[in-house]
Amino acid sequence: MNRIRKILELSWSDRHLLARSVVAMCAAVAAVRLLPAAYFAAALATSRRPRVRNMSQTPQRIGWAVSVASHYVPGAKCLCQALAAKWMLERAGYPARMHIGVAKDQSHGFAAHAWVETQGTVLVGGETARFHPLPLYPD
Repeated sequence: MNRIRKILELSWSDRHLLARSVVAMCAAVAAVRLLPAAYFAAALATSRRPRVRNMSQTPQRIGWAVSVASHYVPGAKCLCQALAAKWMLERAGYPARMHIGVAKDQSHGFAAHAWVETQGTVLVGGETARFHPLPLYPD
């Protein structure tokens, strides 16, 4: 009940953004589960052509919405969050670059993580310092 109350206390534009991020997150989860990695990796390699920026949606608000949506969508791990954030940022007219990195993990021996940067800031994916980015596609 507390979660519903928090959502109802949001502004209409934030509720709309949150609903769109849930849809994007569901699409990202489906893409990761159903499509071969090469299919959506190729889609990530191409950026959408620049759009007019939607000034009501800052990159920080999009990052917030993706983060909140990840708590409501089952299976929304870092790769799905990064895909959803990249799609939403580009749709809103912001440049977005998705990274996948690897690191040596003490307990498992190997760890991987995905994150999204826009305008020089890590927007989705949190702490990335210990991960070495893989070259996914040319600049």
